[in-house]
Amino acid sequence: VNGPVYSLAAVMTKFLCMGFAPKQILDCVTSKAADLLHLKGKGYLKAGYDGDITVFDIKDGDIELSDADGQKRTGKQRFIPIAAIVAGECIATKEGELIYAINL
Repeated sequence: VNGPVYSLAAVMTKFLCMGFAPKQILDCVTSKAADLLHLKGKGYLKAGYDGDITVFDIKDGDIELSDADGQKRTGKQRFIPIAAIVAGECIATKEGELIYAINL
């Protein structure tokens, strides 16, 4: 994608930069999104629900962020997707394989 919305992790990182707590951000992209969209069996890790998950790390370090108007801001942390489990299939990201030595 040719930005500024490169990925879910990029958008989550922008919210970190705006001062949101990681838990607030995770709730917004899981349970709150599923509830708002009336997605039954989604958004929560509990019995009877789809168990799709993404594992993230939060890495310290400067990152330049931009919005749709080209405004730039420097963040101090970013979400790094490491791996996902979707419909029972385990998938490691490039970062997960290279940085965290995940071999699924």
